[in-house]
Amino acid sequence: MNLLYVLIGIAIAVVVIDRLDYMREQKESNKEVYRNDERIRLTKTPEEYYRGKS
Repeated sequence: MNLLYVLIGIAIAVVVIDRLDYMREQKESNKEVYRNDERIRLTKTPEEYYRGKS
């Protein structure tokens, strides 16, 4: 019976750690996108930026 609780605990811990890692990755990739946007905004006018996007 105790083994069952241990296994459930490990499974929950793995899921939580995986979730946190995924959220951290998302936050970093969002920062990267924002940084790229900032760089584009500094070097181009909005018209050039949107023309380049399409």
